[in-house]
Amino acid sequence: MAEAQETNDDLDPDQVDENLGENEPPAEPPPKEKQEECPPCEVGAPAWMATFADMATLLMAFFCTHSVFRQRQRAEIRAGSGIR
Repeated sequence: MAEAQETNDDLDPDQVDENLGENEPPAEPPPKEKQEECPPCEVGAPAWMATFADMATLLMAFFCTHSVFRQRQRAEIRAGSGIR
């Protein structure tokens, strides 16, 4: 029975190096560095976006109006000249 048990003296040195640390608890993680706090986020859209949206809406309304009046003018010109 005593022959069946191996002691550290009987082990191969390469095997001893490989087996080191198997039963040790995991190392503790390094302490976390204190992170810088980010500034509070702004709520809502930036100011330029409202101005841009207003401009885009006005341009769309202008071109729609321009298109309607242009179609009326063409109809009046065709009616007056006898062209169909």
